[in-house]
Amino acid sequence: MTQAHFAIFDLNAPLERVRVPLDLCNLLIERFLAEEKPSLYSKENTQFNILRLEENDPTRAQVDEVFSEFEINAVRIHEFQPHHQATPHFDSAFNGYKTLIIRLDDNGKSRLKIEGELVPEHQGLGFRLPSGTLHEIINGDHIRYSLTIWGKQKLG
Repeated sequence: MTQAHFAIFDLNAPLERVRVPLDLCNLLIERFLAEEKPSLYSKENTQFNILRLEENDPTRAQVDEVFSEFEINAVRIHEFQPHHQATPHFDSAFNGYKTLIIRLDDNGKSRLKIEGELVPEHQGLGFRLPSGTLHEIINGDHIRYSLTIWGKQKLG
């Protein structure tokens, strides 16, 4: 994969759309499903399964290549079962880093809300959120997979 597969829209908008190749989406889902024991994140009313992709993971290398213009702090694959949700929150663990949330599956309707608004989601489509952007994942009728990246633009 090359950087050409990565498209950014609305560069001056606070919410930027991002796209990743469908083959990478499918590979990331397969990588998650191949994991024997992904971690369960559970805190108050938030619950989902999570797989952290470490820097030495070959799948992570493909993600890094697509987002080569970013200094990446963390890469995770999230699985939300229909009853799982992430209540409204700010990503405070990576202060100063943008959050990229990309839908990996094509299983159903959007479950992502940004600043209280349900946003359109499709396989391979995501958003680059400025640090401190309120977002959540609501309950749904399908399993939702997403790629979440925390990073910031590399300095020229």
